[in-house]
Amino acid sequence: MKLIVSDLHVIGQVLGLALMLAVIGLILIVYRRGGHFQLNLAGLVNFAVDLPKHDVRAEIHYPILARAVADLGAIVQSKDYHSDLPKLYQDLLYGASRTGNGKECRVALMVPNSDHLLICKEVLHHSISAKAAWTFNLKDTMPATVAYNEKRIYNCSDVSKDALWKALPRAQANAYRSFVCVPVLADHQSYGLLLVDSPERNAFSKNAERDLQVYATFLATLLALEWVLEGRVF
Repeated sequence: MKLIVSDLHVIGQVLGLALMLAVIGLILIVYRRGGHFQLNLAGLVNFAVDLPKHDVRAEIHYPILARAVADLGAIVQSKDYHSDLPKLYQDLLYGASRTGNGKECRVALMVPNSDHLLICKEVLHHSISAKAAWTFNLKDTMPATVAYNEKRIYNCSDVSKDALWKALPRAQANAYRSFVCVPVLADHQSYGLLLVDSPERNAFSKNAERDLQVYATFLATLLALEWVLEGRVF
């Protein structure tokens, strides 16, 4: 593959993102009392290698990711993270929303609670009422819970052909035609689930899956940081 100057620039900058996140990971290790926490940067490394082949992806995602890393570094040192974190969550969800054929999709960040439910923490392009009402029981078998419990991506390219989706209550009333569920992981610890849907079929390619894994890595970092700052146990 022949690389041009802009390609090398992107490679260097994205690798810089991985390095900065590694530093933030070390900060989190210092913050955490007992046990060990590390960021899984494999997704970022793959992203750095793959991104220059897709100029549109680079133009869409690099500015969002670069800004997110800068903001995350500031939040680590901030005393007012409660007001800073929500905006950063929304910025990352916006990036995730641009992965479905380059068009904006609906996005939800789901997190587990003490009742073994996945609940909405942050949403983009969903209504406020949907955020409040949308929950998944982790004991049930459905696309979101399969992705979360098995720690793997669940990509539904066509809901009309997906048996798990069609078994859901009110499935036919939903407006989306494809969706992808991406586990939010760091050091094999599950922090939540990234759920992205599109009104188009076959909206999420393998490249889209890889891009969403990068956003999921960032989101895992934010959730882990929030847990640390709130004094929660991993």
